[in-house]
Order: sequence, then C-alpha cells, then structure tokens
Amino acid sequence: HKVDNYIACGDITGKIILYYNYLSTKNIITSILHWHSSQVNYLTFTKDSAYLLSGGNEAVLVLWQLDTGHKQYLPRLGHYIKSIITDIKGQYYAISLYNNQIKIISSITSQIISTIKGIGIGLLDLNHTNIISSDYNDNIILYNSLYGTIDYYDIIQQKVIKKLKILNIFNNITTITNK
Repeated sequence: HKVDNYIACGDITGKIILYYNYLSTKNIITSILHWHSSQVNYLTFTKDSAYLLSGGNEAVLVLWQLDTGHKQYLPRLGHYIKSIITDIKGQYYAISLYNNQIKIISSITSQIISTIKGIGIGLLDLNHTNIISSDYNDNIILYNSLYGTIDYYDIIQQKVIKKLKILNIFNNITTITNK
C-alpha cells in the first residue's frame, strides 16, 4: 500500500494476510482477515487507505474497514470476481467478473450503478484482467476488449464511446486462390 507501510496477500484458503511494517527487517507484524470460503482472487486498497476490498469465487465483494475490522458485503454479483479497481476520486469501484462482465459500484451507496455485459475478450487474452484504468476521466473506464483494442466506456451514458486499436495483429488482407 502506498501510504501506510503494509501490504495484503490473499491465499487459496480464503485468508488475507496483512504485513505491517514490511520494509523493516525486525518489526514485521502480521494480521489475518478471514471471510472467504475459497481462494481470494483479488485485493485492492481504496484511495483513502480506509478500506481493503477483496473478491473471490463466492461472487461477493467484501469491504474491510482497516481501522475497526468491520466488514461490509456486496453479495450476488453473478460470478467469480476477477479484479477490482477504484477510480481516482474514490467514488466508484469497478469489478471484473469471470462471466465477461464489469460492474460499476458507487462507493457511497454500495449500489451497482452500471453493468457492462458481453465484453469481447481477445483469443490470446482469456485470463487477462479486463479493467485497465478508471483514472482517465471521472465517468470513463478503460478495459481491454478484443485483443489489441481498448474500449472507453462512459458509465453515465452506459455505452462504449471510443475504441482504440493498439495492436494490429490480424492481417486484414484476404487471400484469393486460383482454381
């Protein structure tokens, strides 16, 4: 974590281990958080350092308030959680699910405000995290779409507003054979 001197690691049994003062060679302190019943797929801290967000195969987003140990849950998300990011202002969380969806969640109300369905994932990129960034603009998230393409999704308009082709890996020339 950037502000405080600690890191978080999730394991296959559902435990999250916090290592405090991990840069020290003598005074490393560990703390264990445990709610997940199976592996923790992704962890991220909120921008204000107050919460740790975790997701796994239960399809539940868990928000851990680090100062108090209090937990909040956002259940029934539809599939395993693949990744979690927060926007630069801390107003939204974006979670990527293994069923090819991204859900945008208000950090204030914990309500799902938008769902992006049917994202085209590249053939060579099936296990790659879909969400790239939410820091581009207040209402825009970027995610990898078809291999070599980045989509700009406006969460207010709830649609893709731009596609950026960054790799030209497919040959668009059609071969004609003589018969």
